[in-house]
Amino acid sequence: KKIFLFSVLSVLIFSMFSCTKENLSTSTSTGGLPQFADPTGGEAHNAACEYYIDNYYNYLNKILISNDTTYLTLGGSNNIIESIEQYLLNQGVQQNIINSSLSELDSFLLGTNLQRNVWGSYFIIDSRIMKYEFLENYKNYALSKNILDSNTLNLIWPAMTAATDEESPDSVKTLVNNILIPQGSSQEVYSQINHFKDVFNSSYNYWLDTNRSEQAFIKMQILKKKSSYVILADAAGTIIGGAWFGWVGAAVCGAYASIYLNETS
Repeated sequence: KKIFLFSVLSVLIFSMFSCTKENLSTSTSTGGLPQFADPTGGEAHNAACEYYIDNYYNYLNKILISNDTTYLTLGGSNNIIESIEQYLLNQGVQQNIINSSLSELDSFLLGTNLQRNVWGSYFIIDSRIMKYEFLENYKNYALSKNILDSNTLNLIWPAMTAATDEESPDSVKTLVNNILIPQGSSQEVYSQINHFKDVFNSSYNYWLDTNRSEQAFIKMQILKKKSSYVILADAAGTIIGGAWFGWVGAAVCGAYASIYLNETS
């Protein structure tokens, strides 16, 4: 069993915050955030994952394995979504903003062909089964929806490819942190790359922290092989969701990517 990529991809969303693609971390009116004000995408990702592990991990019938292919059941997917939704509500985020972010997540799962109709029921397929196809689907979705521009994709692509090839987390981390934004790039590119780096490094620290002692975390990880694929997927998901919905979108898409890939590993 392995855990892999959706971090760089994980993963997402923001119109009602009056937050644009040029400013993913702008403070927004969410009715007050009791835990922390305007967290970064990385903080939100880690906190949402932690909330799932502490409160929603023991859901039964999360996965289906057939012909060496692992699927997340619709019930398992909804359990992850409910966890993220409740985490955001606990932070004081308005329900309509959460709903808009979740709609973007649905669009992403359909648009990248992760959601499948199998035997008359809907499942979310483990993206590692189709990882090179998914890589292209991610790029095409981001461009067709005008979420990311080609400059951002070109800058993150070496890290995306390396994670898909399952190079070591340290090797991919070096690629991510060595991304140099060309002088004269748009504010949009600067913002997206900075968020990409932030969530990748936060996810890296979260999943590879050997000092964690929470029992639920240990249980979840006991058969998991730490991998660059999951960590990168988190970051990739975050910049999709965060493009329109700031840290709320980042929490929705980045955390969903992390949890879903861990559950299907």
